[in-house]
Amino acid sequence: MKKRALNESEFWESGMNPSLYSVCDSEGTFTGVIDSKKWGKKCNLLVYVTLDDGNKIFASVWAYNTAKVEYLDMDKVPVGSRVALTFIKGKSGVPYLREFEVLSTPDEYEYGDDDDDY
Repeated sequence: MKKRALNESEFWESGMNPSLYSVCDSEGTFTGVIDSKKWGKKCNLLVYVTLDDGNKIFASVWAYNTAKVEYLDMDKVPVGSRVALTFIKGKSGVPYLREFEVLSTPDEYEYGDDDDDY
């Protein structure tokens, strides 16, 4: 069974070092690979990505967002997928993840499968 994201203890046991990642502070579309995903504490999903330029960012994806799509469906995209992430500035002036596109996925997974085994 594929997990949609790690819980807190699984995340730390995986050896991930979140201190290597920073919040995206710019608007725009960036491409990279999903390194890990972890459930947050406030109905959110934290997605850790290494961008093509080598920078490492994380984004919080909320269960309920302006796109009206739960977690923007990011919870269904497997770790190791190449994605394009689009950030726009909110009313507070802080960029947030507005949308994403899956560019490719690991060979063993086919994105878009409606099977709930993840």
